[in-house]
Parts: sequence; structure tokens; C-alpha cells
Amino acid sequence: MSGRNQHARPLVGLHLSILLFSFTGICSKSAANNAAMHGLFDMRTLLFLALMVLICGVYALLWQQNLKHFDVNVAYAHRSVYNLSLIHISEPTRRRG
Repeated sequence: MSGRNQHARPLVGLHLSILLFSFTGICSKSAANNAAMHGLFDMRTLLFLALMVLICGVYALLWQQNLKHFDVNVAYAHRSVYNLSLIHISEPTRRRG
């Protein structure tokens, strides 16, 4: 494997794990909406909550694996840049008129 691919692979893994973690927000919002409509002990609400815990567990394992390749400062820097890019993408475009 070339040197370039050797350094890119952990970086891709880091970004995929950060992307995985972003799905906890989706599950959290879905669980809250479902709990408001059907109650806390509805099967769908419990499913979203369990999915949130599962995603957080898998993310924690992947994060520890990623820290073997990066310093904590580098990993957190990538995480914050990723979060900022998601905010920029998810904001609706405002038209000037």
C-alpha cells in the first residue's frame, strides 16, 4: 500500500465514525417526537432509544480505535469541522429579494 493510502484510510475511518455519531441526533429527535405522541413506553420510542444507545456504543469503540492513529487534538479538530459543515449544509438557503 502506498504512503498516501496508508494515511488516508484512518482519516476516512475517523470521518465515517463522526458521521455515524450524527445519527444519534436523528434518533433522539424521533424518540422525542414519538414519545410526545404515543408515550415513553411505546415500542417505537423504545426502539429509537435503544438505537441511540447502540450507535453511541459503536461510536465509542470506533473513536478509541481512531485515537490509535491520531492525537486527541487532531481528532477533535476534525470532529468540529465536520459539525460545522453539517450546520452549513442543513441550513436553508435564504433568498435575497
